[in-house]
Amino acid sequence: MSARSNRELANVSNEVPFGEVLVPIGGPVSALRAVAHAGKLAQATDLPLRWIDVDDDSEHAQAVRRRTKVLHPNIRAEDIQIIGGDDPVTALTGRVHADSLLCMATDHAGDTDHHRSVATDLLRATGATAVLVGPNVKRAIGEAAIAVGIEGTPGDADAMRVARALGHALGQRLWLVHVVVPAEQRMNAELNQRGHQVHESFDVRSLADELGHEVVAGWEVIHAADAPSGLVSFAADDRCSAVVCRSYVGSVPESGAAASTALAVAHDAPCPVVIVQEL
Repeated sequence: MSARSNRELANVSNEVPFGEVLVPIGGPVSALRAVAHAGKLAQATDLPLRWIDVDDDSEHAQAVRRRTKVLHPNIRAEDIQIIGGDDPVTALTGRVHADSLLCMATDHAGDTDHHRSVATDLLRATGATAVLVGPNVKRAIGEAAIAVGIEGTPGDADAMRVARALGHALGQRLWLVHVVVPAEQRMNAELNQRGHQVHESFDVRSLADELGHEVVAGWEVIHAADAPSGLVSFAADDRCSAVVCRSYVGSVPESGAAASTALAVAHDAPCPVVIVQEL
């Protein structure tokens, strides 16, 4: 990453790039894991909440709505938009706006157990940015710093834009995290042998310097077999309450969904994961 690129990332606005928080609450009761996080995000960002239930008026659907009311007491029955349809992804796709920030629970996003992930399919269909609350989440968003994965690619700008906005709204600083995978480590070693001075911490360290202590809590370089493993290990260290990742879900073929970094992180992380697609 060049010095110019770092300056551009450092100058990203704190303005929230969304117009609403959209919360699908249908399906299994586990879907309600996202309710409290959505409420906190909406309150911090001053965005309106929109609730959508894909289920019909079955007994299970009514139970889910009652539980939603307990988790978010200010919600009214008329606030929940009930839509029908046999397939939740098809039913929801047309109701996700260009400026929607999805907030939803997921049990299988990025997993390799071959279960269908509604979250994965919905992100692929809509291109939306989403806050995913996986099955291992133990911390509420906003309780600690916001970690953002820095890849040294043009996609970092979108991830930083969302991380800066959420960090500012939630009153939290950022952790800048770069995961060095074996291929990058080998490439750096080869370049150093040829006389080039390559420092794997250069990008995150110089970006942290550009942003300053008011914005950045710290930076870290992690060596891991793959980026998801590295980001999950960082999140497990209790230093962050959310991980912001750039993802390319829309370009990942059906058989390759597990290869998406952010989706894999969402399945295992102990905090919500914000999957940033193209803004």
